[in-house]
Amino acid sequence: MRIHTVAAVYVLVFARFFSLSAQDYALLFITISLVLCSEMFNTACERLCDLCCGAYSRLVRVVKDISAGAVLICAIFALAVAAVLFSDTDGYIRIFRHYAEHPWLLILFGFSLIIAAIYIIAGPKRIFRFFKKCRNSSGKS
Repeated sequence: MRIHTVAAVYVLVFARFFSLSAQDYALLFITISLVLCSEMFNTACERLCDLCCGAYSRLVRVVKDISAGAVLICAIFALAVAAVLFSDTDGYIRIFRHYAEHPWLLILFGFSLIIAAIYIIAGPKRIFRFFKKCRNSSGKS
């Protein structure tokens, strides 16, 4: 879910460099929401399976594989939609020119990639716990 969320944010940020119509943006939002919703259904299905069957079950494994496969299919079709919507090479040239004119934005972009990687690896719960621990330790002088 975290990977899909980060990908969606970057897609929406860079979409402005392409000449997308209102219908294209609608398709983009529908595609993003479909991937995120399928990921949520997959997580719900996995948690429900774990709750109902504490021990290993071949049937539960099949159900989990099917729900994960649904997410994979949505993600593959999302890539196909992206390939169609972002096939205009002029959009990539506009991105390059934008960063060439504003090189300081490359530093900001690099920083956003680091933040995104931390978010993907650690997740929001661990990040909040880390900041809470830092806040508590700084108050104990």
